[in-house]
Amino acid sequence: MNVLVGMPGTVHRLFLNEQQRLRDYGGIEKVFLGGEHIGEPTRALLQDCGVTLVRSAIYGTVDAGPIGHACSAGADGVFHVMSAIQDVQIVDFERDEALAEGEPGRLLVTSRLREGQTVQRYDIGDSARWISGPCACGLSSPRFELLQRHGKLVRIGTDFISLTELAQYLQQTPFQLILERGPDGRECMRLFSDQEPAQVHRKLRDYPTLNTLIQTGLLTLQVERCAVERFRRNRHSGKTPVLIDTRD
Repeated sequence: MNVLVGMPGTVHRLFLNEQQRLRDYGGIEKVFLGGEHIGEPTRALLQDCGVTLVRSAIYGTVDAGPIGHACSAGADGVFHVMSAIQDVQIVDFERDEALAEGEPGRLLVTSRLREGQTVQRYDIGDSARWISGPCACGLSSPRFELLQRHGKLVRIGTDFISLTELAQYLQQTPFQLILERGPDGRECMRLFSDQEPAQVHRKLRDYPTLNTLIQTGLLTLQVERCAVERFRRNRHSGKTPVLIDTRD
Protein backbone atom coordinates (compact mmCIF):
# COMPACT_ATOMS: atom_id res chain seq x y z
CA MET A 1 0.00 0.00 0.00
CA ASN A 2 1.44 3.38 -1.00
CA VAL A 3 -1.70 5.62 -0.73
CA LEU A 4 -3.41 6.87 2.44
CA VAL A 5 -6.79 8.64 2.48
CA GLY A 6 -8.13 10.41 5.57
CA MET A 7 -9.06 13.61 7.37
CA PRO A 8 -6.20 16.05 8.14
CA GLY A 9 -6.45 15.82 11.93
CA THR A 10 -6.51 12.01 11.92
CA VAL A 11 -3.64 11.74 9.44
CA HIS A 12 -1.56 14.22 11.42
CA ARG A 13 -2.08 12.29 14.64
CA LEU A 14 -1.17 9.00 12.95
CA PHE A 15 2.11 10.34 11.57
CA LEU A 16 2.91 12.14 14.83
CA ASN A 17 2.44 9.00 16.94
CA GLU A 18 3.97 6.50 14.51
CA GLN A 19 6.52 8.65 12.71
CA GLN A 20 9.51 6.41 13.38
CA ARG A 21 7.67 3.31 12.18
CA LEU A 22 6.33 5.12 9.10
CA ARG A 23 9.73 6.63 8.38
CA ASP A 24 11.34 3.19 8.51
CA TYR A 25 8.58 1.74 6.33
CA GLY A 26 8.81 4.55 3.76
CA GLY A 27 6.06 2.99 1.67
CA ILE A 28 3.36 5.68 1.91
CA GLU A 29 4.01 7.92 -1.07
CA LYS A 30 0.67 9.72 -1.51
CA VAL A 31 -1.75 11.20 1.03
CA PHE A 32 -5.19 12.40 -0.05
CA LEU A 33 -7.10 14.52 2.46
CA GLY A 34 -10.69 15.56 2.96
CA GLY A 35 -11.19 19.30 2.61
CA GLU A 36 -9.27 21.77 4.67
CA HIS A 37 -5.63 22.69 4.20
CA ILE A 38 -2.88 21.36 6.43
CA GLY A 39 -0.18 23.48 8.02
CA GLU A 40 3.41 23.48 6.88
CA PRO A 41 4.66 21.61 10.01
CA THR A 42 2.26 18.74 9.24
CA ARG A 43 3.27 18.71 5.57
CA ALA A 44 6.94 18.63 6.59
CA LEU A 45 6.25 15.71 8.94
CA LEU A 46 4.58 13.72 6.16
CA GLN A 47 7.40 14.44 3.73
CA ASP A 48 9.97 13.42 6.31
CA CYS A 49 8.21 10.04 6.46
CA GLY A 50 8.55 9.56 2.70
CA VAL A 51 5.32 11.10 1.40
CA THR A 52 5.92 12.80 -1.95
CA LEU A 53 2.37 13.98 -2.78
CA VAL A 54 -0.15 15.60 -0.41
CA ARG A 55 -3.47 16.73 -1.89
CA SER A 56 -6.95 17.70 -0.72
CA ALA A 57 -9.10 15.27 -2.71
CA ILE A 58 -12.65 16.18 -1.68
CA TYR A 59 -14.46 18.87 0.28
CA GLY A 60 -17.72 18.59 2.19
CA THR A 61 -19.47 18.79 5.55
CA VAL A 62 -21.51 16.45 7.73
CA ASP A 63 -24.67 18.55 7.26
CA ALA A 64 -24.43 19.28 3.53
CA GLY A 65 -22.55 16.20 2.36
CA PRO A 66 -19.87 16.23 -0.38
CA ILE A 67 -19.61 19.63 -2.06
CA GLY A 68 -16.57 19.64 -4.33
CA HIS A 69 -13.84 17.39 -5.69
CA ALA A 70 -10.29 18.03 -6.82
CA CYS A 71 -8.84 17.11 -10.20
CA SER A 72 -5.38 16.31 -11.50
CA ALA A 73 -5.09 19.67 -13.27
CA GLY A 74 -6.03 21.93 -10.35
CA ALA A 75 -3.91 23.39 -7.57
CA ASP A 76 -4.24 22.05 -4.05
CA GLY A 77 -7.33 23.49 -2.37
CA VAL A 78 -9.17 24.07 -5.67
CA PHE A 79 -12.39 22.06 -6.12
CA HIS A 80 -14.98 21.49 -8.82
CA VAL A 81 -18.53 21.97 -7.54
CA MET A 82 -20.53 18.73 -7.51
CA SER A 83 -23.22 20.52 -9.50
CA ALA A 84 -25.51 17.50 -9.79
CA ILE A 85 -26.17 17.50 -6.05
CA GLN A 86 -25.12 20.95 -4.76
CA ASP A 87 -25.70 24.64 -5.52
CA VAL A 88 -22.83 26.79 -4.26
CA GLN A 89 -22.78 30.57 -3.81
CA ILE A 90 -20.00 32.88 -2.67
CA VAL A 91 -21.30 36.08 -1.10
CA ASP A 92 -19.91 39.17 0.59
CA PHE A 93 -18.77 38.76 4.22
CA GLU A 94 -21.08 41.52 5.45
CA ARG A 95 -23.85 41.67 2.81
CA ASP A 96 -25.82 38.84 1.26
CA GLU A 97 -24.62 39.70 -2.25
CA ALA A 98 -22.98 37.44 -4.81
CA LEU A 99 -19.35 38.21 -5.64
CA ALA A 100 -17.45 38.34 -8.91
CA GLU A 101 -14.79 35.78 -9.78
CA GLY A 102 -11.63 36.09 -7.71
CA GLU A 103 -13.23 37.95 -4.79
CA PRO A 104 -13.16 36.13 -1.42
CA GLY A 105 -16.40 35.72 0.48
CA ARG A 106 -18.64 33.40 2.50
CA LEU A 107 -19.42 30.01 0.97
CA LEU A 108 -23.13 29.07 1.00
CA VAL A 109 -24.44 25.62 0.03
CA THR A 110 -27.89 24.40 -0.98
CA SER A 111 -28.17 20.62 -1.23
CA ARG A 112 -30.43 19.41 -4.02
CA LEU A 113 -30.76 15.77 -3.00
CA ARG A 114 -30.31 15.77 0.77
CA GLU A 115 -33.06 13.55 2.20
CA GLY A 116 -32.53 13.62 5.95
CA GLN A 117 -32.81 17.40 6.29
CA THR A 118 -33.25 20.56 4.26
CA VAL A 119 -29.97 22.39 3.61
CA GLN A 120 -30.82 25.81 2.17
CA ARG A 121 -28.10 28.42 1.63
CA TYR A 122 -26.18 26.92 4.52
CA ASP A 123 -23.27 29.07 5.75
CA ILE A 124 -20.57 26.47 6.38
CA GLY A 125 -18.21 28.95 8.01
CA ASP A 126 -15.57 28.69 5.28
CA SER A 127 -14.52 31.39 2.85
CA ALA A 128 -13.71 30.80 -0.82
CA ARG A 129 -13.33 32.48 -4.20
CA TRP A 130 -14.42 31.49 -7.69
CA ILE A 131 -11.72 30.43 -10.15
CA SER A 132 -12.23 31.82 -13.65
CA GLY A 133 -11.63 30.15 -17.00
CA PRO A 134 -11.89 26.55 -18.20
CA CYS A 135 -10.07 23.79 -16.34
CA ALA A 136 -7.35 21.86 -18.16
CA CYS A 137 -8.94 18.60 -16.99
CA GLY A 138 -11.85 19.22 -19.37
CA LEU A 139 -14.67 19.41 -16.79
CA SER A 140 -17.04 22.35 -17.23
CA SER A 141 -18.31 22.45 -13.63
CA PRO A 142 -17.52 25.68 -11.68
CA ARG A 143 -14.36 25.75 -9.59
CA PHE A 144 -13.65 27.47 -6.29
CA GLU A 145 -10.58 27.85 -4.11
CA LEU A 146 -11.12 27.07 -0.45
CA LEU A 147 -9.66 29.78 1.78
CA GLN A 148 -9.86 30.16 5.56
CA ARG A 149 -12.56 29.98 8.21
CA HIS A 150 -14.68 33.01 9.04
CA GLY A 151 -17.17 33.94 11.70
CA LYS A 152 -17.49 32.39 15.15
CA LEU A 153 -16.58 28.78 14.38
CA VAL A 154 -12.96 27.70 14.66
CA ARG A 155 -11.75 24.49 13.04
CA ILE A 156 -9.50 22.34 15.25
CA GLY A 157 -8.48 19.08 13.62
CA THR A 158 -11.74 17.64 12.28
CA ASP A 159 -14.02 19.46 14.78
CA PHE A 160 -15.19 23.00 15.38
CA ILE A 161 -14.99 25.14 18.50
CA SER A 162 -17.77 27.70 18.85
CA LEU A 163 -16.64 31.03 20.30
CA THR A 164 -20.23 31.64 21.38
CA GLU A 165 -20.36 28.36 23.32
CA LEU A 166 -16.92 29.02 24.78
CA ALA A 167 -18.15 32.37 26.11
CA GLN A 168 -21.18 30.65 27.66
CA TYR A 169 -19.03 28.09 29.48
CA LEU A 170 -16.83 30.95 30.73
CA GLN A 171 -20.01 32.67 31.95
CA GLN A 172 -19.49 35.62 29.61
CA THR A 173 -16.28 36.78 31.26
CA PRO A 174 -13.87 38.47 28.80
CA PHE A 175 -11.29 36.23 27.15
CA GLN A 176 -8.93 36.16 24.21
CA LEU A 177 -7.69 33.14 22.23
CA ILE A 178 -4.45 32.74 20.34
CA LEU A 179 -4.24 29.67 18.10
CA GLU A 180 -0.76 28.45 17.16
CA ARG A 181 0.98 25.36 15.84
CA GLY A 182 3.73 23.78 17.89
CA PRO A 183 7.00 22.48 16.42
CA ASP A 184 5.41 19.03 16.04
CA GLY A 185 2.46 20.47 14.09
CA ARG A 186 -0.01 20.01 16.94
CA GLU A 187 -2.46 22.85 17.43
CA CYS A 188 -2.21 24.89 20.63
CA MET A 189 -4.85 27.18 22.10
CA ARG A 190 -3.67 29.90 24.49
CA LEU A 191 -6.55 31.37 26.44
CA PHE A 192 -6.12 34.68 28.24
CA SER A 193 -8.55 35.62 31.01
CA ASP A 194 -8.57 37.76 34.14
CA GLN A 195 -9.71 34.67 36.09
CA GLU A 196 -7.46 32.14 37.78
CA PRO A 197 -6.34 29.40 35.33
CA ALA A 198 -7.71 26.66 37.62
CA GLN A 199 -11.11 28.34 37.62
CA VAL A 200 -11.11 28.57 33.80
CA HIS A 201 -10.17 24.89 33.47
CA ARG A 202 -13.04 23.91 35.79
CA LYS A 203 -15.56 25.86 33.72
CA LEU A 204 -14.32 24.36 30.45
CA ARG A 205 -14.56 20.77 31.70
CA ASP A 206 -18.21 20.77 30.63
CA TYR A 207 -17.43 21.69 27.00
CA PRO A 208 -17.42 18.19 25.41
CA THR A 209 -15.98 19.11 21.99
CA LEU A 210 -13.05 20.97 23.51
CA ASN A 211 -12.29 18.17 25.95
CA THR A 212 -12.45 15.49 23.26
CA LEU A 213 -9.89 17.40 21.19
CA ILE A 214 -7.59 17.70 24.22
CA GLN A 215 -7.99 14.06 25.29
CA THR A 216 -7.27 12.75 21.78
CA GLY A 217 -4.12 14.83 21.58
CA LEU A 218 -5.23 17.04 18.68
CA LEU A 219 -5.10 20.19 20.82
CA THR A 220 -3.20 21.50 23.81
CA LEU A 221 -4.77 24.19 26.00
CA GLN A 222 -2.79 26.76 27.95
CA VAL A 223 -4.67 29.17 30.23
CA GLU A 224 -2.91 32.35 31.33
CA ARG A 225 -4.17 35.02 33.68
CA CYS A 226 -4.11 38.41 32.01
CA ALA A 227 -5.89 41.69 32.71
CA VAL A 228 -8.37 42.63 29.99
CA GLU A 229 -6.57 45.89 29.25
CA ARG A 230 -3.45 43.86 28.42
CA PHE A 231 -5.13 41.69 25.79
CA ARG A 232 -3.47 41.97 22.38
CA ARG A 233 -4.80 44.68 20.10
CA ASN A 234 -4.92 44.99 16.33
CA ARG A 235 -2.13 47.39 15.47
CA HIS A 236 -4.15 48.97 12.64
CA SER A 237 -7.62 49.34 14.14
CA GLY A 238 -6.71 49.31 17.83
CA LYS A 239 -9.52 46.82 18.47
CA THR A 240 -9.10 43.79 20.73
CA PRO A 241 -9.98 40.63 18.74
CA VAL A 242 -11.42 37.64 20.55
CA LEU A 243 -9.45 35.28 18.30
CA ILE A 244 -5.95 35.58 16.87
CA ASP A 245 -5.22 32.66 14.54
CA THR A 246 -1.52 32.35 13.70
CA ARG A 247 -1.70 28.83 12.25
CA ASP A 248 -0.41 28.27 8.73
